[in-house]
Amino acid sequence: MTNRTDGLVGAVPPPPGRVPNFENPQDLGRVPHLIGVITCFALSTLFVAIRCYVKVTNTNRRWMIEDMTCLASWTFLVAYSTTILKMISHGEDHHAWEVTVDNYSQFLKWLYISTLLYNPTVYLTKTTLLLLTARAFAVYERVALGLRVFIFAVLIAYIPIQIVKTVVCRPIRAYWDTSIKNAHCLGQRQAFIYDISVALFTDALILIVPIPLTWSLSMPLIKKVKIAVILGAGGVAMGVLIFRAYKCVLFLDSNDVTADFGILDLTCCMEISIGLICASLPSINMLMERTWPAKASAQANCPRTPLMRRMNYLDTLQGQLTSSKPITLTNCLMSQNHMNIDLESRMCAGQQRQLGDNDSLPPGQQEDKNPGNQQIDRGP
Repeated sequence: MTNRTDGLVGAVPPPPGRVPNFENPQDLGRVPHLIGVITCFALSTLFVAIRCYVKVTNTNRRWMIEDMTCLASWTFLVAYSTTILKMISHGEDHHAWEVTVDNYSQFLKWLYISTLLYNPTVYLTKTTLLLLTARAFAVYERVALGLRVFIFAVLIAYIPIQIVKTVVCRPIRAYWDTSIKNAHCLGQRQAFIYDISVALFTDALILIVPIPLTWSLSMPLIKKVKIAVILGAGGVAMGVLIFRAYKCVLFLDSNDVTADFGILDLTCCMEISIGLICASLPSINMLMERTWPAKASAQANCPRTPLMRRMNYLDTLQGQLTSSKPITLTNCLMSQNHMNIDLESRMCAGQQRQLGDNDSLPPGQQEDKNPGNQQIDRGP
């Protein structure tokens, strides 16, 4: 049943006593929605661009799998954000009875495309974060292997839900074209719940796994707490996902799709953007080292005590050679705060530890691979 006003046909009949206004429909948050999507996309683009810039300008670092998945995830985010903008242009954030049938059909078409893009985008983002975590704690071989196996398991879990979303209607065109007769569409309640359950479990793993591993490091308690707080930033994405799960349950019974779906695609965009930003944090740290070379130089020439090793392990990851500059206690003390931030950001971002830098292992498992070494060769 539709509603006609001045020759225009509404997608659904209005509530009793409501008169549709197709020229000036009620705004249900269109501008904040646009600002939110554009902000998420702009921030994620900025961080990914910095990550790529650092990679391109640093010839000593080779591209890893997580670099490829991060870039692929951003590419999918571009397409996903485009679908959101198209939905907004075709009536999203307005009541369905104030959206014409033609616009509503176009809205549903872009909604269908966005559902197909969401899972690959989220999977690539979560894969990037899991690979970074596995690389950061590579000294824990079973943990690193387990994370990689889990990545494959998540892929297997996403395949059936992607198939369901693809063939949700037969013929597929019936999803947005109500003129097709004898069409058969699947119920999406179970698909939504399954999708969110997989996402919640994966986010919980990304958030929780690094914490006990970091806690086992032989370092002062205050530094462990700082790292745990930084890692807790990933909880923001999980909080967004929990909120989306709540709104999704409410949406399943909605008869006003254009009005109620806006908050869902915005939270999806936020979830993906937060993941990309967290995955790009190591590049911000490296850029800071280039911006303040004096601090980086002082940090480089501190003696490799077990504590100093823990704070400088990214040097090995970057493949940087070193020079033989004299070590002074003053330089080490001056760079102490910088090193603390260094360690926390790198651990949070999931940089790899080489097996030779086993100072990240719990006490009793450490072994000095270069006894008697009193200075670090940093190189030009």
